[in-house]
Amino acid sequence: MHLHFEKNTNTKCDCTILSLSWMGKVPDELPEDQGWKLNRTNYYQEGWLATGNVRGIVGVTYTTSHCNKSLDYPPRTNYNLRGHRSEVILVKWNEPYQKLASCDSSGVIFVWIKYEGRWSIELINDRNTRVTHFSWSHDGRMALICYQDGFVLVGSVAGQRYWSSMLNLDCTINCGIWTPNDQLVYFGTSNGQLVVMDVHGAMMAQVEIANQVAVTAMAWSCEKFKMEETDDSNDSCLCAKYVLAVSLENGTIMLMKHYYDVSPISIQTGLCPISIEWSNSKQLLAVAGTVAHTEYTNIVKVYTDCGNLLYTAVIPNTTSAVTAMTWGHNDKRLFVATGCIVHMAWVSMRIASLQLLSSLQVYNRLQGGINQIPCLPLPLRIQHRLSKLFAHTIRCCVPEGSGLREFVSKSPKVRLHCTMLRHDEDISANCYTLFLEYLGGLVPLLKGKRTSKLKPEFVIFDPQVTDCQCVATGNMTLNAVCSGSEREDSECEDSYSSPRLSRKKNRYHPRKEVLYADTLPEESHLAEVTSNIWGTKFRIRGIASCLAVNLGQVTYKTSLLHLQPRQMTLLMAGDGPSEPGVSQVLSDDEDEGKGLEDGGAVAVAPLMTRCRAPTGYQAGNGSSTDNKMSRAEWFMTRSSFRDCECSPQETSTLHVGGLSNSEEGRRGVVRSCSVGYLDLVEGAGSNNRLVLVRQGRPAKLTHAGKSRSLDSSDIGKGIAGTGVTPHPPPSSSPASPAMAKKKRNPSSSPIRVRILNSPLLPRRLRPRRNDNDGYQDLESFQKAQLRNKIETTAKRKEFIMHNKAPMWNENSQVYQLDFGGRVTQESAKNFQVEFRGKQVMQFGRIDNNAYTLDFQYPFSAVQAFAVALANVTQRLK
Repeated sequence: MHLHFEKNTNTKCDCTILSLSWMGKVPDELPEDQGWKLNRTNYYQEGWLATGNVRGIVGVTYTTSHCNKSLDYPPRTNYNLRGHRSEVILVKWNEPYQKLASCDSSGVIFVWIKYEGRWSIELINDRNTRVTHFSWSHDGRMALICYQDGFVLVGSVAGQRYWSSMLNLDCTINCGIWTPNDQLVYFGTSNGQLVVMDVHGAMMAQVEIANQVAVTAMAWSCEKFKMEETDDSNDSCLCAKYVLAVSLENGTIMLMKHYYDVSPISIQTGLCPISIEWSNSKQLLAVAGTVAHTEYTNIVKVYTDCGNLLYTAVIPNTTSAVTAMTWGHNDKRLFVATGCIVHMAWVSMRIASLQLLSSLQVYNRLQGGINQIPCLPLPLRIQHRLSKLFAHTIRCCVPEGSGLREFVSKSPKVRLHCTMLRHDEDISANCYTLFLEYLGGLVPLLKGKRTSKLKPEFVIFDPQVTDCQCVATGNMTLNAVCSGSEREDSECEDSYSSPRLSRKKNRYHPRKEVLYADTLPEESHLAEVTSNIWGTKFRIRGIASCLAVNLGQVTYKTSLLHLQPRQMTLLMAGDGPSEPGVSQVLSDDEDEGKGLEDGGAVAVAPLMTRCRAPTGYQAGNGSSTDNKMSRAEWFMTRSSFRDCECSPQETSTLHVGGLSNSEEGRRGVVRSCSVGYLDLVEGAGSNNRLVLVRQGRPAKLTHAGKSRSLDSSDIGKGIAGTGVTPHPPPSSSPASPAMAKKKRNPSSSPIRVRILNSPLLPRRLRPRRNDNDGYQDLESFQKAQLRNKIETTAKRKEFIMHNKAPMWNENSQVYQLDFGGRVTQESAKNFQVEFRGKQVMQFGRIDNNAYTLDFQYPFSAVQAFAVALANVTQRLK
């Protein structure tokens, strides 16, 4: 045989894993006519790995042995099942009934069942005594429970009690197991004895196999579960075909035919502590443990049913002892847990070929991963075989450390199930972290911290760090990282908190639960959440270059009397481009977007380009060749903006003050808006219909005041007071529809004459100063900045969404929403958001400082986290 471990950096949990169990994936549709027959080759290619950790969470993660990456995955590949209040010491699958049993250290047993895509608790057993072992029968119909005080219980899979007994022994029952025919029950004690009872609870035998050495585990070399109906008529002789492996506390394994075997086979493994389990083929016994008197030198050994050592492999990169082990995928995978890491070994029952050994050498030396395979001078067939080694058994949506920023900035392809935690028990703490639920633990994605005491405003930090910082962070222990994070948070809070609060913090720190790892940096900012003073309107702004400036906004409709549930309106910017011909821009107007349908996109009128203005000027009298002229010689006034329509093929020539310039126009329509808005949108090169006039003497505004509008009709008739006669136009056709407009005499109004002759109007024109950035003045800078924002946001879709209205329950007199078991506590801040008839986001409380946050397209992780921060700190309903 051959065994090698795959390289996968995403098989880590943030807490110690205490138990593992694997189950094959049942087909979604089973035939009803002929019945379902088990095909082990296909049935065990996909499955679910259950993990139990010290935080009291049961993880259910999808695994596959397919090397093809284009396979269809289930809609959800990871479940974090909450409910236990202490560490989960055992998880056991029941394959025939597709159920999962989990036991914690306080004696609570949950039986989980999956229905319509969600896992729920079907049965609860709480005797208030620590459970030492739990075992299903091979047909899945009965369960055996062993307690620390000597009480044993046998019940049905439906929760009925068959029998129970209190064994008055001078020792503790450490483990229990069913015989292959499910007719007898074996118990292993702490003083090295085997206690045998029949199916009705009667004591049959009590045999000593080791002198005062505790029995830690037992396993039969048979299938875990009978998935097919057998025709064995002689059940009494069924156990004779199998071997019972009994592991002792000192690392010794006893191989026995039955409980009264007088000459068992003894194996000295040299490992302590150890985990044992038989393969599905009934011939191989896997033993995983730590070498005695060494520091975390973990080894996997495989023995035959005769006790011969068949293979030995060293578990790479371990910093903890072996805590659990299980077979999977019809003996193609071996899962070994060392602390918070799950190692996956690929097992082959045949002797490794030279081609496989050579491929493994290349596989271990490729630092760049699968992307470097096409660069190798190898045939395509060998490259294809080599690429299969990079396939991962666990293929959940977990980001790599080098791609974390990109992962949180874009909308995920699948739905992400996350948990948001507040770091401190103190109510004044305002630091939150968003974690991705994975493998029964939490993977940190984003961190946000409040920046203002008056308004609920937050800053979201950039999770991406340099390589050297990643290495330094990875070497830190969990407690050191958590303590450092708490110290930073407390220092930040103490800067604006009262001395009384600081004294309370220093007095005691109640930490009964396991601390969560917080390895995210706080160096640079990724986004920020701003708010008004009332906390009813929030805006999400991107700060990093990988994000758009305007990511969205959240508006709350307040209910001061708390008579109605919370009403939210979300305007979010998507990742994809906008519809063709439609420019969509996030508006700062508070009332913009009202009246749109739920889930629809915001349609904004397109901004069409207008006719281009002359970009260069040439002296008409030939007296000067320099294009730069003093402001004393030239001055500009804006004409009234009108809708213009120019043909792309036409060439218009304007003669203004002895200057001429020709340029091709563009066909376009200007939407109705204010002159100031169009000036900001269009740059200095646009046709602002500027009239250029050359003065014979220093310019005075008495001849051309601000309130006067000059259009094209002024060109043909000359300008009063300038003494300049323009050249006649080359064509009789007007250059603008405004040419036919009758000119109004500026001197007809005495009020106008008085205003124009006021001594306050003349100003001393200052020469323009060119900035280092290329902007001549503040106006051109503002135009360029606004143009860049419009170009950036016009490429992104925008979506308007509202929270789902809850249903009123007359019996309980509360508003209710179906969160699919993801929310466990009532709160006015719980909400769901639907988009195009599908739920795309939900947020709810699961603890005093913990919330669940599930989201998918069109939300990115940054947008969803920002909405959650705005919701959890929103003051009014």
